Amino acid sequence: MELQWTSTEVPYLALNTCPGRGYIVCGDDKGRLWTYHITDLQKNSFQSGKPVQPTQVLDWPSPMRKGLGGVEGPSINSVAMDPELQYLVALSDKNMVIVWKREEGVRKC
Repeated sequence: MELQWTSTEVPYLALNTCPGRGYIVCGDDKGRLWTYHITDLQKNSFQSGKPVQPTQVLDWPSPMRKGLGGVEGPSINSVAMDPELQYLVALSDKNMVIVWKREEGVRKC
């Protein structure tokens, strides 16, 4: 299966999985997380020859630095998630750790 993802020249960006929930997540060089809920995919998606679109793309949260303004979206080098998919944790190339928390009743990664 080929997953639709960003176009980048960054040599190292790692993806991670949450097998119990059927998710694949990978960061990009703009600070976004690309999520794929693979259990939602129909069997013909594997055979169509077309890239599978992401389930959701989470944007960089634009944190503010005291006295310095906002931080541009960095490259997300590594992503981890808990087995229940309640938290997504990303490590950036600017030594920042970003945590997303899943909200109840909202189907987000």
